[in-house]
Amino acid sequence: TDLAGYRIHYGTSAKAMSTVVTLANPSLTTYLVSNLSSGTWYFGLTAYASNGTESTLSNIGQKTIP
Repeated sequence: TDLAGYRIHYGTSAKAMSTVVTLANPSLTTYLVSNLSSGTWYFGLTAYASNGTESTLSNIGQKTIP
C-alpha cells in the first residue's frame, strides 16, 4: 500500500542474478536494460515500500541475446 518503486534483478544465471537496478518511481511501466553481452540472461522483479520492506522475487524470465 506504500509502493516506492521496483528493483530489476538480472544476471547470466537464474540462481545468481547479481545486478540490480533500482527504479524509484512506482509509476514506471517500462525500462530498457541495455548493453547486454551475447548469451542467456535471466530477469526477476521485486517491489519495495518506503519503509524498506521488499516483496519476494517474481517469476524469473529469460532472454537470449545473439
